[in-house]
Amino acid sequence: MPRAAPAYRELMSWQLPARFTGRYSAIEVLPPLALLAWSAVEIWTTHVVSGSRALVTVAMTVGAVGLVTRHRQAFVSLCLMSSVLVVPALFGTTTTSAPAVLLFVMAVFASGRYGSTRSTWASLPVAVAVAAVGSAAGPVETLSSSWGWSLNMIWIWGLARWLRESDRRLRATREEADAVARAAAAEERLRVARDLHDVLAHSLSMMVVQAEVADELFAHDPERARQAVRNVQRTGREALRETRSVLGLLRGSPHPQPGGIADLPGLVDAFRSAGLPITIRVEADLALTASADEGVFRLVQESLTNTLRHAGTQPTSISLRRNGDGLTVRVENEGEYGGRLAVDGVGHGLMGMRERIEACGGRLASGPRPEGGFLVEAVLPRSAMST
Repeated sequence: MPRAAPAYRELMSWQLPARFTGRYSAIEVLPPLALLAWSAVEIWTTHVVSGSRALVTVAMTVGAVGLVTRHRQAFVSLCLMSSVLVVPALFGTTTTSAPAVLLFVMAVFASGRYGSTRSTWASLPVAVAVAAVGSAAGPVETLSSSWGWSLNMIWIWGLARWLRESDRRLRATREEADAVARAAAAEERLRVARDLHDVLAHSLSMMVVQAEVADELFAHDPERARQAVRNVQRTGREALRETRSVLGLLRGSPHPQPGGIADLPGLVDAFRSAGLPITIRVEADLALTASADEGVFRLVQESLTNTLRHAGTQPTSISLRRNGDGLTVRVENEGEYGGRLAVDGVGHGLMGMRERIEACGGRLASGPRPEGGFLVEAVLPRSAMST
C-alpha cells in the first residue's frame, strides 16, 4: 500500500493540458450544445435510431462536448465525432439524426480551419472514410453508394482550409503594414533627432563662443563686445525658430524648408562673425536633389561647428566640386583639437552626417590630416545630382 501512495498522488495531481482549459467563448460552446439538445429531442421522440437510443445519446454527448474544444484541438474533436458514428454501429446501432450529421460536418470544418498543418492534412482522409463507413452502416446506404455523400467532406474541408489561408495572408499583410509603419516612425524619429542635433549643436556652440568673445572684449572694446552679444541674440532667436519648426514635425506640421547649397554663404558669414576664418569654393551651376542639397548643407554646418568646438578659430576651407558625374565636398581645417569648446568623447554629429550622406547613395570619410588638422570629405553619386 505505501508503494501505491506516490502513484495515487500523481494521479490525483494530474491536470488537463493548458490548451484544453481556460475560458471558452460562446461561439465555441453554444453551437455544439444546441445541436446536442436538438439531437436528444429527435432521438427520444422520433424514429431516427435503429438500436439503443441510450448508446446514441451517450455517443452524441461525448462528441458534442468534444466539439467545444474544436478551435483548440480540432483533430481530437474530429476523432471524437468519428467515434460517435462508428462505435454505435459496431454494436448494431445506427442513426439518421440530422444533428449528428451537422455535428460531424462541424468537426470536419474545424479540422481544416483550426487544425495544425500536419493534423489538418491527416484529417481529410479520416473525414472521408468515416463519412463513407458511417453512411454505409445505415439501413438504406451501402459502402459503394455512400461515396457520393462522403466526398462532400472534401469541399467542406477545402472551404475551411481556404478560409484559414485567407486569414493567414490577411495577418501577414497587417504585420507587414505594421512593420512598415514602425520603420517609418523610427526613420522619422531619427530624422527629427538629427535635425535637433544639427540645430542645437550649431547654435549653442556659436552662442558660447560669441559670449566668451564678448566677455573678453567688454573691458577694452565695448563696441565689439556689444556686437558679439547681438550675435548671440540673433543666433538664439534663429535656434528657437528652427527648434520650434523641428518639434512641429511631432505634431504633424509640414516639414520646414531645409537649408541647401544656396544658404552656404549665410552660414559661412555666421561662423566668420564668431571669429572662424573660412575660405569657400563652390563650382557654378551645381544642382542637387532635395535630400542631397540638405545633406551637404548639414555636413558643412556640422563640420564648421566641430571645427569651432575642437580646433578653435583655425583657418578652414570648404570646397564643392564636380567629380565626374558626382560631387565631392571637402571641409578641412589646419588646427589641432583643443579649442574653446573642446570636449572628450564622440558625439552624434559624424554619425548624423554619415547617415545623411549614405541616404543619398554617397560615402563619407573623416579623420586627421597627415600634415595636421582635420578633414571631412563626402562623395555623392550621379543620382544625387538634379537633372
